Amino acid sequence: MISRLKFYLFICLFVSIQCSSAMNYTFFISYYVKYSGLFDRHVKEDYSVLDCVHFLNSNGIKVDWISLYQNKPFDLKSMARISGQTYLMFSGEKKSDSGFYELPENFNSWPEFCLLNDLKYIKTFNKLLEISNNL
Repeated sequence: MISRLKFYLFICLFVSIQCSSAMNYTFFISYYVKYSGLFDRHVKEDYSVLDCVHFLNSNGIKVDWISLYQNKPFDLKSMARISGQTYLMFSGEKKSDSGFYELPENFNSWPEFCLLNDLKYIKTFNKLLEISNNL
Protein backbone atom coordinates (compact mmCIF):
# COMPACT_ATOMS: atom_id res chain seq x y z
CA MET A 1 0.00 0.00 0.00
CA ILE A 2 2.80 2.44 0.91
CA SER A 3 4.64 1.61 -2.33
CA ARG A 4 1.56 2.41 -4.40
CA LEU A 5 1.16 5.70 -2.58
CA LYS A 6 4.82 6.58 -3.19
CA PHE A 7 4.46 5.62 -6.85
CA TYR A 8 1.30 7.75 -7.19
CA LEU A 9 3.00 10.75 -5.52
CA PHE A 10 6.02 10.32 -7.78
CA ILE A 11 3.81 10.29 -10.89
CA CYS A 12 1.91 13.40 -9.70
CA LEU A 13 5.16 15.22 -9.02
CA PHE A 14 6.58 14.20 -12.41
CA VAL A 15 3.45 15.36 -14.25
CA SER A 16 3.39 18.70 -12.42
CA ILE A 17 7.07 19.30 -13.19
CA GLN A 18 6.51 18.46 -16.86
CA CYS A 19 3.49 20.77 -17.08
CA SER A 20 5.31 23.65 -15.44
CA SER A 21 8.43 23.26 -17.55
CA ALA A 22 6.81 23.19 -20.98
CA MET A 23 7.19 26.08 -23.36
CA ASN A 24 5.11 25.96 -26.50
CA TYR A 25 6.06 26.97 -30.03
CA THR A 26 3.81 30.03 -30.20
CA PHE A 27 5.27 31.50 -27.02
CA PHE A 28 8.84 30.77 -28.06
CA ILE A 29 8.53 32.20 -31.57
CA SER A 30 6.91 35.42 -30.34
CA TYR A 31 9.41 36.04 -27.58
CA TYR A 32 12.47 34.99 -29.57
CA VAL A 33 11.66 37.33 -32.45
CA LYS A 34 10.23 40.30 -30.56
CA TYR A 35 12.18 40.36 -27.30
CA SER A 36 15.53 38.62 -27.77
CA GLY A 37 17.08 41.84 -29.05
CA LEU A 38 18.46 40.03 -32.09
CA PHE A 39 15.94 41.38 -34.57
CA ASP A 40 14.96 44.75 -33.07
CA ARG A 41 15.80 46.68 -36.24
CA HIS A 42 13.65 44.39 -38.38
CA VAL A 43 10.47 43.61 -36.44
CA LYS A 44 7.75 45.60 -34.77
CA GLU A 45 6.48 44.96 -31.26
CA ASP A 46 2.95 44.43 -32.57
CA TYR A 47 3.96 41.51 -34.81
CA SER A 48 1.62 38.55 -34.52
CA VAL A 49 2.94 35.02 -34.12
CA LEU A 50 2.36 34.46 -37.84
CA ASP A 51 4.35 37.62 -38.65
CA CYS A 52 7.19 36.29 -36.49
CA VAL A 53 7.10 32.90 -38.22
CA HIS A 54 7.09 34.55 -41.63
CA PHE A 55 10.03 36.74 -40.60
CA LEU A 56 12.11 33.76 -39.45
CA ASN A 57 11.24 31.54 -42.42
CA SER A 58 11.89 34.32 -44.93
CA ASN A 59 15.32 34.82 -43.39
CA GLY A 60 16.33 31.16 -43.58
CA ILE A 61 15.46 30.14 -40.02
CA LYS A 62 13.07 27.22 -40.33
CA VAL A 63 9.97 27.14 -38.14
CA ASP A 64 7.93 23.96 -38.21
CA TRP A 65 4.39 25.07 -39.14
CA ILE A 66 2.80 21.83 -37.93
CA SER A 67 4.38 22.15 -34.49
CA LEU A 68 3.26 25.76 -34.38
CA TYR A 69 -0.35 25.02 -35.35
CA GLN A 70 -0.51 22.10 -32.92
CA ASN A 71 1.12 24.33 -30.30
CA LYS A 72 3.56 21.58 -29.40
CA PRO A 73 6.13 22.00 -26.64
CA PHE A 74 9.31 23.68 -27.78
CA ASP A 75 12.40 21.63 -26.91
CA LEU A 76 16.17 22.05 -26.61
CA LYS A 77 16.82 20.35 -29.94
CA SER A 78 14.68 22.97 -31.71
CA MET A 79 16.36 25.71 -29.68
CA ALA A 80 19.78 24.51 -30.84
CA ARG A 81 18.67 24.46 -34.48
CA ILE A 82 17.12 27.94 -34.38
CA SER A 83 20.14 29.34 -32.49
CA GLY A 84 22.49 27.77 -35.03
CA GLN A 85 20.51 29.04 -38.01
CA THR A 86 20.38 32.52 -36.46
CA TYR A 87 24.17 32.42 -36.03
CA LEU A 88 24.63 31.40 -39.67
CA MET A 89 22.30 34.20 -40.80
CA PHE A 90 24.22 36.86 -38.87
CA SER A 91 27.59 35.49 -39.99
CA GLY A 92 26.60 35.92 -43.65
CA GLU A 93 26.55 32.26 -44.61
CA LYS A 94 24.76 31.25 -47.79
CA LYS A 95 21.34 29.59 -47.50
CA SER A 96 20.79 26.21 -49.10
CA ASP A 97 18.64 25.77 -52.20
CA SER A 98 15.67 25.16 -49.90
CA GLY A 99 15.96 28.75 -48.67
CA PHE A 100 16.99 27.73 -45.15
CA TYR A 101 20.29 27.47 -43.34
CA GLU A 102 21.39 23.84 -43.17
CA LEU A 103 23.68 22.21 -40.64
CA PRO A 104 27.24 22.55 -41.97
CA GLU A 105 28.70 19.27 -43.25
CA ASN A 106 31.43 18.97 -40.61
CA PHE A 107 28.87 18.80 -37.74
CA ASN A 108 26.70 15.89 -36.62
CA SER A 109 23.96 17.91 -34.90
CA TRP A 110 22.79 21.41 -34.11
CA PRO A 111 23.65 21.03 -30.40
CA GLU A 112 27.22 20.12 -31.40
CA PHE A 113 27.34 23.13 -33.74
CA CYS A 114 26.14 25.44 -30.96
CA LEU A 115 28.61 24.07 -28.42
CA LEU A 116 31.59 24.39 -30.77
CA ASN A 117 30.57 27.93 -31.74
CA ASP A 118 29.99 28.92 -28.12
CA LEU A 119 26.29 29.60 -28.63
CA LYS A 120 24.52 29.58 -25.30
CA TYR A 121 21.33 27.92 -26.55
CA ILE A 122 20.66 26.10 -23.27
CA LYS A 123 20.94 29.33 -21.30
CA THR A 124 18.61 31.08 -23.76
CA PHE A 125 16.13 28.20 -23.58
CA ASN A 126 16.16 28.24 -19.78
CA LYS A 127 15.69 32.03 -19.69
CA LEU A 128 12.70 31.81 -22.04
CA LEU A 129 11.34 28.93 -19.98
CA GLU A 130 11.65 31.05 -16.83
CA ILE A 131 9.78 33.91 -18.52
CA SER A 132 7.11 31.50 -19.74
CA ASN A 133 6.61 30.02 -16.28
CA ASN A 134 6.33 33.48 -14.68
CA LEU A 135 3.54 34.74 -16.95
